[in-house]
Amino acid sequence: MSARGSDGLGKSVCVIGAGAFGLTAVKNFLEEGFEVTCYERNSYIGGLWHSTLDPTQTSTLTGTISNVSKHLIQDYFELYAAHFVLNQHIHLSTSVTKTNRDDGQRKWIVTTKSLNEPARTQTFDRLIMATGSLSKPRLPDISGLNAFKGEVVHSQNFKNASKYAGQNVLVVGAGATSADSIGYLLDAGAAKVYLSHRRKFVVLPRILRGKALDHHVNIRLAIIGGFIGRFMPRVMLKLRSKMLEGSQNEAFPGLKDHPALTGARLSGNPENSIPVISDHLPDLLMSGKVESVQGIARITGPNSVLLTDDTTLNNIDAILCCTGAHVDFSSLLPPSADPTNPSLTLDKFAALPPHYRDTGRVPLLYRGIISLQYPHSLAFLGHTLVLPGSTSVNDLISMGLAQLWGDKYPFPSEHEMQAEANAFYASLISTLKNGEIAHAGIRSDLDFSRWLQEVAGTGLFEHVGSWTSWRCWKLWWSYRKFYKMLLDGVMTPHAWRLFDMGRGRKTWSGAREAVERANADMRALEEREKLRVEQEKGERRAVKGKIAQT
Repeated sequence: MSARGSDGLGKSVCVIGAGAFGLTAVKNFLEEGFEVTCYERNSYIGGLWHSTLDPTQTSTLTGTISNVSKHLIQDYFELYAAHFVLNQHIHLSTSVTKTNRDDGQRKWIVTTKSLNEPARTQTFDRLIMATGSLSKPRLPDISGLNAFKGEVVHSQNFKNASKYAGQNVLVVGAGATSADSIGYLLDAGAAKVYLSHRRKFVVLPRILRGKALDHHVNIRLAIIGGFIGRFMPRVMLKLRSKMLEGSQNEAFPGLKDHPALTGARLSGNPENSIPVISDHLPDLLMSGKVESVQGIARITGPNSVLLTDDTTLNNIDAILCCTGAHVDFSSLLPPSADPTNPSLTLDKFAALPPHYRDTGRVPLLYRGIISLQYPHSLAFLGHTLVLPGSTSVNDLISMGLAQLWGDKYPFPSEHEMQAEANAFYASLISTLKNGEIAHAGIRSDLDFSRWLQEVAGTGLFEHVGSWTSWRCWKLWWSYRKFYKMLLDGVMTPHAWRLFDMGRGRKTWSGAREAVERANADMRALEEREKLRVEQEKGERRAVKGKIAQT
Protein backbone atom coordinates (compact mmCIF):
# COMPACT_ATOMS: atom_id res chain seq x y z
CA MET A 1 0.00 0.00 0.00
CA SER A 2 1.31 3.43 -0.97
CA ALA A 3 2.78 5.54 1.81
CA ARG A 4 1.51 8.64 0.01
CA GLY A 5 -1.96 9.89 -0.71
CA SER A 6 -3.43 12.72 -2.75
CA ASP A 7 -1.11 15.59 -3.73
CA GLY A 8 1.88 13.48 -2.66
CA LEU A 9 1.15 14.05 1.02
CA GLY A 10 1.82 11.47 3.69
CA LYS A 11 -0.85 9.48 5.47
CA SER A 12 -0.68 10.66 9.07
CA VAL A 13 -4.10 12.02 10.05
CA CYS A 14 -5.20 13.89 13.15
CA VAL A 15 -8.91 13.64 13.96
CA ILE A 16 -10.24 16.14 16.51
CA GLY A 17 -13.30 14.75 18.28
CA ALA A 18 -14.49 11.19 18.98
CA GLY A 19 -18.23 11.64 18.54
CA ALA A 20 -20.27 10.11 15.74
CA PHE A 21 -18.28 12.01 13.09
CA GLY A 22 -14.87 11.31 14.54
CA LEU A 23 -15.40 7.61 15.19
CA THR A 24 -16.46 6.87 11.63
CA ALA A 25 -13.53 8.92 10.33
CA VAL A 26 -11.05 6.96 12.46
CA LYS A 27 -12.52 3.67 11.27
CA ASN A 28 -12.65 4.52 7.56
CA PHE A 29 -9.20 6.09 7.40
CA LEU A 30 -7.62 3.16 9.24
CA GLU A 31 -9.33 0.85 6.76
CA GLU A 32 -7.68 2.74 3.91
CA GLY A 33 -4.21 2.46 5.39
CA PHE A 34 -3.82 5.87 7.02
CA GLU A 35 -2.04 6.42 10.34
CA VAL A 36 -4.76 7.89 12.54
CA THR A 37 -4.55 9.70 15.86
CA CYS A 38 -7.77 11.00 17.45
CA TYR A 39 -8.02 13.47 20.31
CA GLU A 40 -11.15 13.75 22.47
CA ARG A 41 -11.36 16.35 25.24
CA ASN A 42 -13.91 14.34 27.22
CA SER A 43 -13.23 11.15 29.14
CA TYR A 44 -15.63 9.23 26.91
CA ILE A 45 -16.46 8.69 23.25
CA GLY A 46 -19.83 9.36 21.66
CA GLY A 47 -19.90 13.15 21.70
CA LEU A 48 -23.29 14.71 22.39
CA TRP A 49 -24.95 11.27 22.63
CA HIS A 50 -23.24 10.76 25.98
CA SER A 51 -25.30 12.51 28.66
CA THR A 52 -23.32 14.79 30.93
CA LEU A 53 -24.14 17.31 33.64
CA ASP A 54 -21.25 19.53 32.51
CA PRO A 55 -22.99 22.82 31.58
CA THR A 56 -20.25 23.66 29.05
CA GLN A 57 -20.96 20.53 26.99
CA THR A 58 -23.76 20.08 24.48
CA SER A 59 -25.29 16.67 25.09
CA THR A 60 -28.48 14.71 25.13
CA LEU A 61 -30.37 14.49 28.39
CA THR A 62 -31.05 11.27 30.22
CA GLY A 63 -34.37 10.57 28.55
CA THR A 64 -33.58 11.83 25.05
CA ILE A 65 -35.08 9.65 22.33
CA SER A 66 -34.03 9.56 18.69
CA ASN A 67 -35.41 6.75 16.52
CA VAL A 68 -34.07 4.51 19.28
CA SER A 69 -33.12 5.14 22.88
CA LYS A 70 -30.21 7.48 23.51
CA HIS A 71 -28.67 4.75 25.69
CA LEU A 72 -28.73 2.30 22.77
CA ILE A 73 -26.92 4.82 20.56
CA GLN A 74 -24.20 5.42 23.14
CA ASP A 75 -23.84 1.65 23.67
CA TYR A 76 -23.61 1.22 19.91
CA PHE A 77 -20.75 3.71 19.65
CA GLU A 78 -18.82 1.90 22.37
CA LEU A 79 -19.40 -1.48 20.70
CA TYR A 80 -18.45 0.06 17.34
CA ALA A 81 -15.14 1.32 18.71
CA ALA A 82 -14.38 -2.03 20.34
CA HIS A 83 -15.32 -4.11 17.28
CA PHE A 84 -13.12 -2.11 14.89
CA VAL A 85 -10.31 -1.75 17.47
CA LEU A 86 -10.46 2.04 17.45
CA ASN A 87 -9.82 2.79 21.13
CA GLN A 88 -6.05 2.39 20.83
CA HIS A 89 -6.05 5.28 18.36
CA ILE A 90 -8.17 7.59 20.55
CA HIS A 91 -6.67 9.78 23.30
CA LEU A 92 -9.39 10.62 25.80
CA SER A 93 -9.32 13.58 28.19
CA THR A 94 -6.99 15.30 25.75
CA SER A 95 -7.88 18.74 24.42
CA VAL A 96 -6.49 20.23 21.25
CA THR A 97 -5.60 23.76 22.30
CA LYS A 98 -4.19 25.07 19.03
CA THR A 99 -3.34 24.12 15.46
CA ASN A 100 -0.91 25.88 13.15
CA ARG A 101 0.11 25.37 9.55
CA ASP A 102 3.69 24.89 8.36
CA ASP A 103 3.29 25.64 4.67
CA GLY A 104 6.96 24.98 3.96
CA GLN A 105 6.80 21.42 5.28
CA ARG A 106 3.12 21.05 4.32
CA LYS A 107 2.31 19.87 7.84
CA TRP A 108 -0.26 20.62 10.53
CA ILE A 109 1.20 21.41 13.94
CA VAL A 110 -1.22 20.27 16.65
CA THR A 111 -0.83 21.24 20.31
CA THR A 112 -2.64 19.11 22.89
CA LYS A 113 -3.10 19.20 26.65
CA SER A 114 -3.99 16.22 28.81
CA LEU A 115 -4.91 16.24 32.48
CA ASN A 116 -1.91 16.67 34.79
CA GLU A 117 0.50 16.61 31.85
CA PRO A 118 2.42 19.35 30.05
CA ALA A 119 1.30 20.54 26.63
CA ARG A 120 2.52 18.43 23.72
CA THR A 121 3.06 19.32 20.06
CA GLN A 122 2.90 16.86 17.14
CA THR A 123 2.87 17.20 13.36
CA PHE A 124 0.45 15.56 10.91
CA ASP A 125 0.01 15.46 7.16
CA ARG A 126 -3.75 15.90 7.36
CA LEU A 127 -6.30 17.28 9.78
CA ILE A 128 -9.98 16.42 10.24
CA MET A 129 -12.15 18.70 12.35
CA ALA A 130 -14.84 16.35 13.69
CA THR A 131 -16.10 18.76 16.33
CA GLY A 132 -19.53 19.16 14.72
CA SER A 133 -21.54 22.35 14.36
CA LEU A 134 -22.93 22.77 17.88
CA SER A 135 -19.92 24.12 19.74
CA LYS A 136 -21.01 27.60 20.81
CA PRO A 137 -24.49 28.44 22.20
CA ARG A 138 -26.56 30.92 20.21
CA LEU A 139 -28.60 33.22 22.45
CA PRO A 140 -31.45 35.35 21.10
CA ASP A 141 -31.17 39.12 21.16
CA ILE A 142 -33.90 40.05 23.65
CA SER A 143 -34.48 43.73 24.35
CA GLY A 144 -34.39 44.67 28.03
CA LEU A 145 -32.99 41.33 29.16
CA ASN A 146 -30.93 42.97 31.91
CA ALA A 147 -34.18 43.91 33.68
CA PHE A 148 -35.25 40.27 33.98
CA LYS A 149 -34.67 38.94 37.52
CA GLY A 150 -35.39 35.30 36.79
CA GLU A 151 -32.97 32.79 35.31
CA VAL A 152 -32.04 32.90 31.61
CA VAL A 153 -30.43 29.65 30.51
CA HIS A 154 -29.41 28.18 27.17
CA SER A 155 -30.39 24.58 26.49
CA GLN A 156 -26.70 23.59 26.53
CA ASN A 157 -26.69 24.44 30.25
CA PHE A 158 -30.08 22.84 30.93
CA LYS A 159 -29.12 19.66 32.78
CA ASN A 160 -31.41 19.45 35.82
CA ALA A 161 -35.13 20.03 35.24
CA SER A 162 -36.03 19.43 38.89
CA LYS A 163 -34.74 22.89 39.87
CA TYR A 164 -37.69 24.37 37.95
CA ALA A 165 -40.36 22.51 39.93
CA GLY A 166 -43.22 24.87 40.75
CA GLN A 167 -41.90 27.56 38.39
CA ASN A 168 -43.33 29.21 35.29
CA VAL A 169 -40.93 28.63 32.41
CA LEU A 170 -40.89 30.29 28.99
CA VAL A 171 -39.21 28.03 26.42
CA VAL A 172 -37.93 29.93 23.37
CA GLY A 173 -37.67 28.17 20.01
CA ALA A 174 -39.60 25.31 18.43
CA GLY A 175 -37.37 22.35 17.64
CA ALA A 176 -36.27 18.94 18.81
CA THR A 177 -34.42 20.35 21.83
CA SER A 178 -37.37 22.41 23.03
CA ALA A 179 -39.71 19.44 22.57
CA ASP A 180 -37.47 17.29 24.78
CA SER A 181 -36.94 20.07 27.34
CA ILE A 182 -40.68 20.73 27.70
CA GLY A 183 -41.26 17.09 28.55
CA TYR A 184 -38.57 17.15 31.23
CA LEU A 185 -39.90 20.37 32.74
CA LEU A 186 -43.44 19.03 33.07
CA ASP A 187 -42.26 15.68 34.43
CA ALA A 188 -40.22 17.59 37.01
CA GLY A 189 -43.27 19.53 38.17
CA ALA A 190 -42.99 22.91 36.45
CA ALA A 191 -46.13 24.93 37.26
CA LYS A 192 -46.60 26.34 33.76
CA VAL A 193 -44.68 25.97 30.49
CA TYR A 194 -45.00 28.36 27.55
CA LEU A 195 -43.55 27.68 24.11
CA SER A 196 -42.54 30.90 22.36
CA HIS A 197 -42.01 30.72 18.62
CA ARG A 198 -42.34 33.19 15.77
CA ARG A 199 -42.82 30.69 12.98
CA LYS A 200 -45.15 27.83 12.24
CA PHE A 201 -43.59 24.40 12.32
CA VAL A 202 -44.37 20.82 11.36
CA VAL A 203 -44.28 18.11 14.01
CA LEU A 204 -44.11 14.41 13.15
CA PRO A 205 -43.96 11.22 15.22
CA ARG A 206 -40.90 8.99 15.22
CA ILE A 207 -42.94 6.17 13.69
CA LEU A 208 -45.47 6.83 10.92
CA ARG A 209 -47.56 4.01 9.41
CA GLY A 210 -45.30 1.49 11.07
CA LYS A 211 -42.08 2.97 9.65
CA ALA A 212 -39.35 5.14 11.10
CA LEU A 213 -39.51 8.47 9.29
CA ASP A 214 -36.28 7.98 7.33
CA HIS A 215 -37.66 4.68 6.02
CA HIS A 216 -40.40 6.51 4.12
CA VAL A 217 -37.82 7.60 1.55
CA ASN A 218 -36.45 5.02 -0.88
CA ILE A 219 -34.20 5.18 -3.93
CA ARG A 220 -37.10 5.34 -6.38
CA LEU A 221 -38.66 8.32 -4.57
CA ALA A 222 -35.25 9.99 -4.29
CA ILE A 223 -34.72 9.68 -8.04
CA ILE A 224 -38.21 10.97 -8.86
CA GLY A 225 -37.86 13.82 -6.36
CA GLY A 226 -34.42 14.67 -7.73
CA PHE A 227 -35.77 14.85 -11.28
CA ILE A 228 -38.67 17.11 -10.29
CA GLY A 229 -36.41 19.24 -8.13
CA ARG A 230 -33.95 19.80 -10.96
CA PHE A 231 -36.46 20.88 -13.58
CA MET A 232 -39.36 22.15 -11.44
CA PRO A 233 -37.91 23.21 -8.07
CA ARG A 234 -40.97 25.25 -7.01
CA VAL A 235 -43.25 22.28 -7.72
CA MET A 236 -40.98 20.06 -5.63
CA LEU A 237 -41.10 22.49 -2.71
CA LYS A 238 -44.91 22.52 -2.80
CA LEU A 239 -45.03 18.72 -2.98
CA ARG A 240 -42.67 18.44 -0.02
CA SER A 241 -44.67 20.93 2.05
CA LYS A 242 -47.93 19.16 1.24
CA MET A 243 -46.43 15.79 2.08
CA LEU A 244 -45.15 16.97 5.47
CA GLU A 245 -48.41 18.72 6.31
CA GLY A 246 -50.41 15.65 5.27
CA SER A 247 -48.24 13.35 7.41
CA GLN A 248 -48.68 15.67 10.40
CA ASN A 249 -52.46 15.77 9.99
CA GLU A 250 -52.58 11.99 9.64
CA ALA A 251 -50.57 11.42 12.80
CA PHE A 252 -52.00 14.28 14.86
CA PRO A 253 -55.37 15.37 13.39
CA GLY A 254 -56.04 17.59 16.41
CA LEU A 255 -53.17 19.88 15.40
CA LYS A 256 -54.71 20.86 12.08
CA ASP A 257 -56.35 23.99 13.46
CA HIS A 258 -54.19 24.50 16.53
CA PRO A 259 -53.01 28.12 17.01
CA ALA A 260 -49.40 26.97 17.32
CA LEU A 261 -49.39 26.01 13.65
CA THR A 262 -51.90 28.45 12.19
CA GLY A 263 -52.88 32.10 12.51
CA ALA A 264 -50.68 35.14 12.12
CA ARG A 265 -47.34 33.41 12.63
CA LEU A 266 -44.72 33.54 9.92
CA SER A 267 -44.49 30.48 7.72
CA GLY A 268 -41.33 28.42 7.88
CA ASN A 269 -38.89 28.70 4.99
CA PRO A 270 -40.15 26.06 2.53
CA GLU A 271 -36.68 25.66 1.03
CA ASN A 272 -34.98 24.87 4.31
CA SER A 273 -37.16 23.42 7.05
CA ILE A 274 -36.73 20.46 9.36
CA PRO A 275 -39.78 18.87 11.02
CA VAL A 276 -39.85 18.62 14.80
CA ILE A 277 -39.78 14.91 15.65
CA SER A 278 -41.74 14.34 18.85
CA ASP A 279 -44.33 11.85 20.06
CA HIS A 280 -45.42 13.87 23.10
CA LEU A 281 -45.37 17.55 22.08
CA PRO A 282 -48.64 17.39 20.07
CA ASP A 283 -50.57 15.94 23.01
CA LEU A 284 -49.09 18.56 25.36
CA LEU A 285 -50.13 21.35 22.99
CA MET A 286 -53.63 20.00 22.40
CA SER A 287 -54.23 19.34 26.10
CA GLY A 288 -53.11 22.84 27.07
CA LYS A 289 -50.33 21.57 29.33
CA VAL A 290 -48.04 23.61 27.11
CA GLU A 291 -49.27 26.97 25.87
CA SER A 292 -48.03 28.17 22.50
CA VAL A 293 -47.30 31.91 22.48
CA GLN A 294 -45.82 34.40 20.02
CA GLY A 295 -42.19 35.52 19.91
CA ILE A 296 -40.65 37.79 22.53
CA ALA A 297 -40.79 41.54 21.82
CA ARG A 298 -38.98 42.66 24.99
CA ILE A 299 -38.66 42.27 28.74
CA THR A 300 -40.95 44.72 30.53
CA GLY A 301 -40.29 43.92 34.19
CA PRO A 302 -38.43 41.69 36.65
CA ASN A 303 -40.64 38.76 35.69
CA SER A 304 -42.69 40.12 32.79
CA VAL A 305 -42.33 39.45 29.06
CA LEU A 306 -44.09 41.33 26.26
CA LEU A 307 -44.82 39.23 23.17
CA THR A 308 -45.00 40.39 19.56
CA ASP A 309 -48.84 40.24 19.60
CA ASP A 310 -48.84 42.70 22.57
CA THR A 311 -49.70 39.97 25.09
CA THR A 312 -47.84 40.20 28.39
CA LEU A 313 -46.75 37.13 30.33
CA ASN A 314 -46.34 37.81 34.05
CA ASN A 315 -44.70 35.83 36.84
CA ILE A 316 -42.15 34.18 34.54
CA ASP A 317 -39.46 32.57 36.67
CA ALA A 318 -37.12 31.33 33.94
CA ILE A 319 -36.47 31.66 30.22
CA LEU A 320 -35.02 28.57 28.55
CA CYS A 321 -33.45 29.39 25.17
CA CYS A 322 -33.57 26.41 22.82
CA THR A 323 -32.11 28.48 20.04
CA GLY A 324 -29.35 26.24 18.79
CA ALA A 325 -25.61 26.64 18.60
CA HIS A 326 -23.09 27.63 16.00
CA VAL A 327 -19.57 26.74 15.07
CA ASP A 328 -16.47 28.63 16.15
CA PHE A 329 -13.11 27.58 14.70
CA SER A 330 -11.28 30.78 15.62
CA SER A 331 -9.78 29.36 18.82
CA LEU A 332 -8.38 26.25 17.10
CA LEU A 333 -7.49 27.09 13.52
CA PRO A 334 -5.23 29.80 12.09
CA PRO A 335 -7.20 32.48 10.18
CA SER A 336 -5.86 31.20 6.85
CA ALA A 337 -7.59 27.85 7.42
CA ASP A 338 -10.84 28.98 9.06
CA PRO A 339 -13.70 28.42 6.55
CA THR A 340 -15.83 30.95 8.45
CA ASN A 341 -13.23 33.72 8.20
CA PRO A 342 -14.90 36.51 6.16
CA SER A 343 -11.55 37.94 5.03
CA LEU A 344 -10.91 34.84 2.92
CA THR A 345 -13.95 35.49 0.71
CA LEU A 346 -15.23 38.98 1.46
CA ASP A 347 -17.72 39.11 -1.41
CA LYS A 348 -19.45 35.86 -0.41
CA PHE A 349 -19.81 36.71 3.28
CA ALA A 350 -20.88 40.29 2.54
CA ALA A 351 -23.92 39.00 0.65
CA LEU A 352 -25.24 37.14 3.70
CA PRO A 353 -27.65 38.67 6.25
CA PRO A 354 -25.87 40.10 9.34
CA HIS A 355 -26.59 37.13 11.61
CA TYR A 356 -24.91 34.71 9.17
CA ARG A 357 -21.85 36.97 8.96
CA ASP A 358 -21.45 37.31 12.71
CA THR A 359 -22.57 34.73 15.27
CA GLY A 360 -24.03 32.21 12.83
CA ARG A 361 -21.28 32.04 10.23
CA VAL A 362 -21.63 29.42 7.54
CA PRO A 363 -18.45 27.52 6.54
CA LEU A 364 -17.47 27.94 2.88
CA LEU A 365 -16.35 24.44 1.88
CA TYR A 366 -16.37 22.12 -1.11
CA ARG A 367 -19.45 19.93 -0.76
CA GLY A 368 -19.71 21.21 2.81
CA ILE A 369 -16.72 19.04 3.75
CA ILE A 370 -13.37 19.96 2.20
CA SER A 371 -11.31 23.11 2.80
CA LEU A 372 -10.89 25.33 -0.24
CA GLN A 373 -7.55 26.62 1.08
CA TYR A 374 -6.07 23.20 1.95
CA PRO A 375 -8.23 20.67 0.10
CA HIS A 376 -5.79 17.76 0.34
CA SER A 377 -5.17 18.07 4.05
CA LEU A 378 -8.05 19.79 5.88
CA ALA A 379 -11.67 18.66 6.17
CA PHE A 380 -14.67 19.40 8.38
CA LEU A 381 -17.27 16.84 9.45
CA GLY A 382 -20.68 17.65 10.86
CA HIS A 383 -21.61 20.64 8.72
CA THR A 384 -23.53 18.75 6.05
CA LEU A 385 -27.07 17.57 6.71
CA VAL A 386 -28.60 15.12 4.25
CA LEU A 387 -32.37 14.75 4.54
CA PRO A 388 -33.81 12.51 5.80
CA GLY A 389 -31.16 12.69 8.48
CA SER A 390 -29.26 9.58 9.44
CA THR A 391 -26.06 9.04 11.41
CA SER A 392 -25.02 6.47 8.79
CA VAL A 393 -24.44 9.33 6.32
CA ASN A 394 -21.51 10.41 8.53
CA ASP A 395 -19.92 7.08 7.70
CA LEU A 396 -20.42 7.62 3.99
CA ILE A 397 -18.90 11.11 4.09
CA SER A 398 -15.70 10.04 5.83
CA MET A 399 -15.56 6.99 3.56
CA GLY A 400 -15.60 9.28 0.53
CA LEU A 401 -13.02 11.61 2.06
CA ALA A 402 -10.68 8.65 2.64
CA GLN A 403 -11.02 7.73 -1.03
CA LEU A 404 -10.15 11.26 -2.16
CA TRP A 405 -7.21 11.70 0.19
CA GLY A 406 -6.07 8.15 -0.53
CA ASP A 407 -5.77 9.10 -4.21
CA LYS A 408 -8.27 6.39 -5.18
CA TYR A 409 -10.75 8.77 -6.79
CA PRO A 410 -9.95 11.71 -9.08
CA PHE A 411 -9.58 14.86 -7.03
CA PRO A 412 -11.63 17.80 -8.32
CA SER A 413 -9.76 20.79 -9.69
CA GLU A 414 -9.45 24.02 -7.72
CA HIS A 415 -11.88 25.63 -10.20
CA GLU A 416 -14.46 22.85 -9.72
CA MET A 417 -14.29 23.10 -5.94
CA GLN A 418 -14.56 26.88 -5.88
CA ALA A 419 -17.45 26.81 -8.37
CA GLU A 420 -19.39 24.26 -6.30
CA ALA A 421 -18.86 26.20 -3.06
CA ASN A 422 -19.87 29.46 -4.75
CA ALA A 423 -23.00 27.86 -6.20
CA PHE A 424 -24.00 26.55 -2.77
CA TYR A 425 -23.48 29.97 -1.20
CA ALA A 426 -25.52 31.61 -3.97
CA SER A 427 -28.32 29.11 -3.35
CA LEU A 428 -28.12 29.77 0.40
CA ILE A 429 -28.32 33.53 -0.11
CA SER A 430 -31.35 33.06 -2.37
CA THR A 431 -33.02 30.80 0.20
CA LEU A 432 -32.45 33.32 2.99
CA LYS A 433 -34.51 35.87 1.08
CA ASN A 434 -37.55 33.74 2.01
CA GLY A 435 -36.79 33.77 5.72
CA GLU A 436 -34.55 32.16 8.31
CA ILE A 437 -33.32 28.64 7.75
CA ALA A 438 -33.25 25.59 9.99
CA HIS A 439 -29.78 24.39 8.99
CA ALA A 440 -27.25 26.07 6.71
CA GLY A 441 -25.75 22.77 5.60
CA ILE A 442 -28.82 20.98 4.20
CA ARG A 443 -27.89 19.09 1.03
CA SER A 444 -30.86 16.91 0.20
CA ASP A 445 -30.49 17.06 -3.58
CA LEU A 446 -29.96 13.86 -5.58
CA ASP A 447 -26.77 15.22 -7.13
CA PHE A 448 -25.05 15.34 -3.75
CA SER A 449 -26.18 11.80 -2.86
CA ARG A 450 -24.97 10.42 -6.20
CA TRP A 451 -21.63 12.20 -5.81
CA LEU A 452 -21.20 10.88 -2.27
CA GLN A 453 -22.01 7.29 -3.21
CA GLU A 454 -19.72 7.45 -6.25
CA VAL A 455 -16.75 8.92 -4.38
CA ALA A 456 -17.19 6.45 -1.51
CA GLY A 457 -17.19 3.59 -4.03
CA THR A 458 -20.35 1.84 -2.87
CA GLY A 459 -21.60 1.15 -6.40
CA LEU A 460 -25.19 1.64 -5.27
CA PHE A 461 -26.35 4.03 -7.99
CA GLU A 462 -24.44 2.08 -10.63
CA HIS A 463 -26.55 -0.97 -9.75
CA VAL A 464 -29.93 0.54 -8.82
CA GLY A 465 -32.06 3.09 -10.65
CA SER A 466 -29.56 3.89 -13.41
CA TRP A 467 -30.89 2.56 -16.70
CA THR A 468 -27.78 3.63 -18.60
CA SER A 469 -25.62 1.27 -16.50
CA TRP A 470 -25.05 -2.32 -17.58
CA ARG A 471 -24.57 -3.24 -13.91
CA CYS A 472 -28.11 -2.03 -13.20
CA TRP A 473 -29.57 -4.13 -16.05
CA LYS A 474 -27.61 -7.19 -14.94
CA LEU A 475 -28.85 -6.98 -11.35
CA TRP A 476 -32.44 -6.39 -12.52
CA TRP A 477 -32.29 -9.37 -14.88
CA SER A 478 -30.61 -11.78 -12.46
CA TYR A 479 -32.23 -10.88 -9.12
CA ARG A 480 -35.41 -9.02 -9.95
CA LYS A 481 -37.07 -9.38 -6.55
CA PHE A 482 -33.97 -8.22 -4.70
CA TYR A 483 -33.50 -5.36 -7.17
CA LYS A 484 -37.03 -4.14 -6.43
CA MET A 485 -36.30 -4.38 -2.70
CA LEU A 486 -33.27 -2.10 -3.13
CA LEU A 487 -35.26 0.34 -5.26
CA ASP A 488 -38.44 0.51 -3.16
CA GLY A 489 -37.43 -0.79 0.25
CA VAL A 490 -35.55 0.52 3.29
CA MET A 491 -32.49 2.62 2.44
CA THR A 492 -30.29 0.62 4.80
CA PRO A 493 -26.51 1.25 4.86
CA HIS A 494 -26.01 -2.51 4.50
CA ALA A 495 -26.61 -1.90 0.77
CA TRP A 496 -23.34 0.05 0.65
CA ARG A 497 -21.45 -3.19 1.16
CA LEU A 498 -23.13 -5.27 -1.57
CA PHE A 499 -21.07 -4.37 -4.61
CA ASP A 500 -17.36 -4.76 -5.29
CA MET A 501 -16.21 -1.73 -7.28
CA GLY A 502 -12.51 -2.44 -6.86
CA ARG A 503 -12.10 0.34 -4.29
CA GLY A 504 -13.96 2.10 -1.53
CA ARG A 505 -16.34 0.43 0.84
CA LYS A 506 -15.34 -3.18 1.46
CA THR A 507 -17.95 -5.76 0.54
CA TRP A 508 -19.49 -7.99 3.20
CA SER A 509 -20.80 -11.49 2.56
CA GLY A 510 -23.71 -10.92 4.92
CA ALA A 511 -24.85 -7.65 3.32
CA ARG A 512 -27.67 -9.11 1.20
CA GLU A 513 -29.09 -11.07 4.11
CA ALA A 514 -28.94 -7.94 6.28
CA VAL A 515 -30.80 -5.90 3.63
CA GLU A 516 -33.50 -8.58 3.38
CA ARG A 517 -33.79 -8.78 7.17
CA ALA A 518 -34.12 -4.98 7.50
CA ASN A 519 -36.97 -5.00 4.98
CA ALA A 520 -38.66 -7.97 6.68
CA ASP A 521 -38.44 -6.17 10.03
CA MET A 522 -40.00 -3.09 8.46
CA ARG A 523 -42.90 -5.09 7.04
CA ALA A 524 -43.50 -6.78 10.39
CA LEU A 525 -43.52 -3.39 12.13
CA GLU A 526 -46.00 -2.06 9.57
CA GLU A 527 -48.31 -5.00 10.18
CA ARG A 528 -48.17 -4.52 13.95
CA GLU A 529 -48.96 -0.83 13.50
CA LYS A 530 -51.92 -1.59 11.24
CA LEU A 531 -53.25 -4.06 13.81
CA ARG A 532 -52.85 -1.48 16.60
CA VAL A 533 -54.70 1.18 14.60
CA GLU A 534 -57.55 -1.22 13.80
CA GLN A 535 -57.82 -2.18 17.47
CA GLU A 536 -58.03 1.49 18.47
CA LYS A 537 -60.73 2.11 15.85
CA GLY A 538 -62.67 -0.88 17.16
CA GLU A 539 -62.44 0.40 20.73
CA ARG A 540 -63.66 3.86 19.67
CA ARG A 541 -66.59 2.32 17.77
CA ALA A 542 -67.48 0.26 20.85
CA VAL A 543 -67.44 3.35 23.07
CA LYS A 544 -69.63 5.26 20.59
CA GLY A 545 -72.05 2.31 20.51
CA LYS A 546 -72.39 2.29 24.29
CA ILE A 547 -72.97 6.05 24.32
CA ALA A 548 -75.65 5.70 21.64
CA GLN A 549 -77.43 3.00 23.65
CA THR A 550 -77.65 5.27 26.67
